[in-house]
Amino acid sequence: MEKYNLYWIEKEVARHFYHKGDILYRFFLEYINTNSPHTVIQYEYITNYIPRKDITAYITEKSMLNNIYIKRYKNKVYLSSKSLNVDLIINKKI
Repeated sequence: MEKYNLYWIEKEVARHFYHKGDILYRFFLEYINTNSPHTVIQYEYITNYIPRKDITAYITEKSMLNNIYIKRYKNKVYLSSKSLNVDLIINKKI
């Protein structure tokens, strides 16, 4: 199963690193692997909190329109259809 992480980045940072995704990718890898104090401070500065309730409400609304079965449990959302299964785990910033 493939795994993806999505981050909500500050506009200023997103503009500056537009077409420089490789730099952000390396930064997030460093943050995940080392969790050093300087990467934690930078991570907190460049990322926004994910509005979990808003996202799950939007996904629920759209899934009903597209015949997708949805099941929610705490910070997890399970989506399934005839040919697709997706598990979403929504944390504070990922």
